[in-house]
Amino acid sequence: MLIYPELHTFRRIYGQFTRAQLDDNGVVLLFPYYKTTDSVRQVLSQFGIDVRKCEQNRSLVIVDSVKAYFHSDIDIKSLIKMIAEDAKRTGKKGVSIIDDMGSFFLYEKQVQMIEYEIELQLDEKKNDANSIMVKEICVYHKDNFNTLEKKEQQALLEHHHTNLVVYN
Repeated sequence: MLIYPELHTFRRIYGQFTRAQLDDNGVVLLFPYYKTTDSVRQVLSQFGIDVRKCEQNRSLVIVDSVKAYFHSDIDIKSLIKMIAEDAKRTGKKGVSIIDDMGSFFLYEKQVQMIEYEIELQLDEKKNDANSIMVKEICVYHKDNFNTLEKKEQQALLEHHHTNLVVYN
């Protein structure tokens, strides 16, 4: 889980992380909330990523968080499973997901968000030896995270393998 103070810092983090994963023959799935998918593509290109090529060869997938969670015919877990199966079939090392959880706050669906996060962790534990490694970074703007009750914050922190809080 990543809690970031402002968008400039987050852009730097997801840009560098995406570049590293793609350079290591991985697949990256991005669910941006505060920036449009086109602006994310522009940021990634500033990090030297050939976005068009990576999207065409399915090593980079960028889906608007609001559309993905609240206005899509396919549920997120099915999408992730489909991308993971494709990554395995094409010989990729794994799938990394950067998931900005801001859309849940927009729709005031924090309870659903916490349930989703707990479900994802349980699914990660079910991975068998034949499946490809899928890792997800759930991302929160600090102002959104701070609107949660302390017990909700604690539940989220406890359900993640690693937590990173970035201060400016």
